[in-house]
Amino acid sequence: MRVLILGYKSVVDQAIDGLDFSRTTVTEMRKYPRVSRHASDRARMLPCGDPSDVEAVLAALARADAAPAEFDVVWGIDEFTVVPAAAVAAALGRPAHLSLDVSLRFRDKELQKRAVRAAGVPAARTAVVARPEDLAAVPARELRWPQVVKPMAGAGAADTHRADTREELESRLALLLASAAAQGPFLVEEYVEGRELHLDGCVREGRLTAFGASRYLQNLLDIRTGGVTGSYTLDSGRHPELYAEASRFALSCLEALGMRDGIFHMEVFEGPHGLVFSECAARGGGGMITEAFEGRYGVNLLTEQGRAVAGLPAGEPTLDERVFGQLSVRAPAGIALAVPSTEELLGRPGVLDGRVEIQAGEPLPAMANTAHRGGIALLAAEDEEAVAARMRELQHWFNDSVVVKVDV
Repeated sequence: MRVLILGYKSVVDQAIDGLDFSRTTVTEMRKYPRVSRHASDRARMLPCGDPSDVEAVLAALARADAAPAEFDVVWGIDEFTVVPAAAVAAALGRPAHLSLDVSLRFRDKELQKRAVRAAGVPAARTAVVARPEDLAAVPARELRWPQVVKPMAGAGAADTHRADTREELESRLALLLASAAAQGPFLVEEYVEGRELHLDGCVREGRLTAFGASRYLQNLLDIRTGGVTGSYTLDSGRHPELYAEASRFALSCLEALGMRDGIFHMEVFEGPHGLVFSECAARGGGGMITEAFEGRYGVNLLTEQGRAVAGLPAGEPTLDERVFGQLSVRAPAGIALAVPSTEELLGRPGVLDGRVEIQAGEPLPAMANTAHRGGIALLAAEDEEAVAARMRELQHWFNDSVVVKVDV
């Protein structure tokens, strides 16, 4: 099997390094000087300005005299390259891991919700807005408050806002259209009540080969008001009914979206009448979600993605009885004067892995999305309450350990 990969991530490269296929990776130019050292007979690296730019990818292949027949499948490793991979595959006349229509459904949140709603899956009602007049055209009876406005193909809750009144929604939308117009049009959707979960796993030939449900400490939208971004695995023995419902729900959504082989990270709300779809990505979760999944179920989802792309057999889960949590630790806004070390982080109770990602002298922004963080950590404990307590304790310790100068 010969795979053309768009984009380079070290965690993906390490996860698939032992799999039996050759690969050509079109990598970002800023990464090329470093990653080109990892090239071999089985792993060719090609420099490219932007692997999500179809023109740039095709040019990189042409410069390398790479013929379409050299590749059996094209794979985009993250949300930014999944659609370009399908487009490049079509241009080369080769198959993509996910076809163009399927990859679009995994990127565009309106297409996602349209597909799952058509399959009878509960999801928020939506409206597509490209200018203020579009919002004015939505009948008042169709706007149930609160509403959420977000980019159509965003990530990490960036530029995602709750609005409790029409006036607030109009104001938020006007700011987005003025400051982040390149991400438009925008999606306006009903706010869904309930605790937020994420469902992760691997599907092969339409069947779940590995699956897990996790609960966020706080809903992701709460990050704008001081919420903590973290989650912990739920024990299937403790929550058998939830697991039965969640696995059926995930399969229904994946079938509606068109994925039969691959990995997924799906966010849902646990409402009073059952699960409600939020969104789904054809990749592993951010932060240390994939590490928490591997700790609990013994399956590396990035490796499973490589296996699915190359048509190799799926791995077998092995359950660890501990509960695993993953945390993106917040840091206060300001100029960092002192920060704890990674070694200190790793020495905290229950921490298995992680790192501090800020340093003294660095300006720290207000935490407005999941990409804004002071570090990440993987933890474990004997039960859900214990791991959640350790995660909150770690957040308090980190917040107290970071000294900042606040500009007045």
